[in-house]
Amino acid sequence: MPQLTAQDFESMLEDYGWSFEKIDDQQWHTGFQGGQRYFPLSIRLSQTCVSFEVRPLIDLLVDCPRDHGLARDLLELNSRLQLAKIGVSDLGEVSLSCQVLTNNFSQDTLGRVLGILGYYADEIAPEIYEKLATGGLDELPTMLS
Repeated sequence: MPQLTAQDFESMLEDYGWSFEKIDDQQWHTGFQGGQRYFPLSIRLSQTCVSFEVRPLIDLLVDCPRDHGLARDLLELNSRLQLAKIGVSDLGEVSLSCQVLTNNFSQDTLGRVLGILGYYADEIAPEIYEKLATGGLDELPTMLS
């Protein structure tokens, strides 16, 4: 199978009907409307994989080193996810990501990945938000709209 090129990937996005902004030769910015909010999505192509990242997943910075209960909850949530993972950046942004090998990457693969990310974003963002909101925070965090 020939190597997946940026042009091939862009054609797949266009054929899927997905709008995007090209950042550079190997990176795109886009997003999707979930059930309750808009989720920003970054896509990066390397020689070996296509990386998809929804960040921020929630409009709240978290402090996992100080909140061991939250870190445990996120790890338990991560263990339930299939083909996707939860992460927390150095700045405390919660993200949802998925990496797929470029070998045999197809239009069907793109559709499945976008569907999985959309499903999990809608399912787990409120769950994480609820855990944070009931965790004794002084101020209720707000979701992006």
